[in-house]
Amino acid sequence: MSTRDELLARIGELAESISTAGCMDAKGFAIDGDLTLPQIGVLYVLASGPAKITEISQAQGMAPPNASSMVERLVRKDLVERVSDPKDRRVALARLTHAGREVIDTLNRSHYEAMEKIAAFLSVEELEVVAQALEVFQRGVERLEAFDEADRALQGAT
Repeated sequence: MSTRDELLARIGELAESISTAGCMDAKGFAIDGDLTLPQIGVLYVLASGPAKITEISQAQGMAPPNASSMVERLVRKDLVERVSDPKDRRVALARLTHAGREVIDTLNRSHYEAMEKIAAFLSVEELEVVAQALEVFQRGVERLEAFDEADRALQGAT
């Protein structure tokens, strides 16, 4: 295994461990709120604004029919509503309802509280290292998003 592969494996293991600790609230909420983790994922996609089913399916890595079914289940739970795109009334969008926004707000508070509990055991210097590392990782995320956007533009042009 190369150094890069070893580092990626280590990062993956650490991310999984951290995610598991932070996701416990989401899993509990999913069970208590009768939501699945993929449904919570769709709510998070819609937290940034209304989206087409194809956009939801791409963001969640699922087939459009599955995304459509999931949105329909969330509509029945009054967490999501379907609306017409103001730019093109023929296009349907999904967006969060007030109740859906409350679910996201509750989950965000839970994640922040979990982060605060963990951070209480770290020094200011350690927190600075974590912040710097996450800023580097965020740059990678931004580069990936730019690459994906350029790739979609190229595919649309052909």
